[in-house]
Amino acid sequence: MGDLVQSLNGFQRMMFRWEQHLPLNALHLVNLAFHPDPVSTQRCLAQTCASLGLRKVRVDDRGQSLSWDTLAEMERDEAPPLHLRSLASATNASLSRAINAELNQPFPRGTHWPIRGVQFELAGQDTYLGLVYHHLVTDARGVSLVLRDWLHRLAGLDPRPLALDLTYPQPEDLTDDNAIQHWGETLTGLGRSLADVLSLRKFRRPRPIQPGPRRICSGIHETAARLARVQGFAKALGATLGDLVLAALFEGLTLSLAKKEQERLPLALCMPVDLRQRASDDYSQVLGQMLGSLTVRDVGGPAEPFTQRVARIAEETRILKAGDRAAHYALQMRFMSRLWDLAPDWINRVTGPALIPLAGCLSNVNFTETFGTEYEQGLINGYYRFSGTGPLVPLMISMTTLPGLLSLTTSHHSDVLTPTQVKRLMAHLRLRIQGELPDQSSLSLFAGLPLDPERESRDVPAIWNRAA
Repeated sequence: MGDLVQSLNGFQRMMFRWEQHLPLNALHLVNLAFHPDPVSTQRCLAQTCASLGLRKVRVDDRGQSLSWDTLAEMERDEAPPLHLRSLASATNASLSRAINAELNQPFPRGTHWPIRGVQFELAGQDTYLGLVYHHLVTDARGVSLVLRDWLHRLAGLDPRPLALDLTYPQPEDLTDDNAIQHWGETLTGLGRSLADVLSLRKFRRPRPIQPGPRRICSGIHETAARLARVQGFAKALGATLGDLVLAALFEGLTLSLAKKEQERLPLALCMPVDLRQRASDDYSQVLGQMLGSLTVRDVGGPAEPFTQRVARIAEETRILKAGDRAAHYALQMRFMSRLWDLAPDWINRVTGPALIPLAGCLSNVNFTETFGTEYEQGLINGYYRFSGTGPLVPLMISMTTLPGLLSLTTSHHSDVLTPTQVKRLMAHLRLRIQGELPDQSSLSLFAGLPLDPERESRDVPAIWNRAA
């Protein structure tokens, strides 16, 4: 390997521990408005990687750093693999099975490309193009830029220019000058970890409902071109769009887990936060992790007015974002990873996640209109992101936007949630963020939600009538 070395931050070191038990992959996917042949697809992917200077990587055995190939070591015209899948059915269920197969296929150990291309052909009707990426190594925003360059080349267009400086920081040696700072940060991570673990002990984590191996299961849930309506509803409630979706997710999980109307459930959700400064399309690295996280806590009941919950969530997220909790998350993860290094494998797998009882994660790092221009040009019909959950959270929801469109995707643990439970939860989320549900819900209204979006125009008025 070359001398390009990137130290893993604490969050990545925890991911290294997690993927010993479950593949930690993610996928960016676009629904193409044209049908390229696989040979052209592979050739354009190679051109993209060569143009952007992307390289193979090796994660050291202890999970401390990444070593990247130098350009001189890369073989000419070498490119990531392309997986071509021809699906007999053009249904969402068929597409979800193909996505699940990719999310559950781990990347090889040793030196490897941290991305691989996928092309799904759905019964000769739709073509989907995507990049699966090794989430420990690669960055969500960076991968979307790689996918955009690949899409432009495939469509015969000039790629949108990127100003790139592919520099990888060397790991710091522990010298006398920085030893005090190092151990100070370690103690800070220890303190925050213990405080968070103790404060989360009372919170509820969904438990496995069936025996058997755990797999990642994913699905697409669209909001049918109503982004403006969602934004308007959030503004009317004095909240951001992210706060609105987060409050709706808290409410949906409460309705899923509660047994009685009067029951109040303590739940915690996490949100990844990009710690870089956002500035146009100039990124210091195309691929790399710079994530922190916020843990949002809430205690609510099934019959609580939604407006009341939104106000509470909006205030808590405002306080969290105003502080430095996200920036110190890597310190916490670094300390937790060192603890897990000392424990036997089976304890890490079973006990480790239980120490942090999160009900789920809302990923809005990629909540941007990365492909807005391509959508308006007629190159794509949809854009989605799927993320593996790891063992820490049983449910991951990702958001992406196009002009006028908000798309929601889910990934969940197969032994914790059933497909019907996820469909009902997402039906609630889709209707709630569009302002189509009564302010005060109930267990009976939740149980009667239509699971098929095509039935909503007929069944939603009945929901209002039952609530009146």
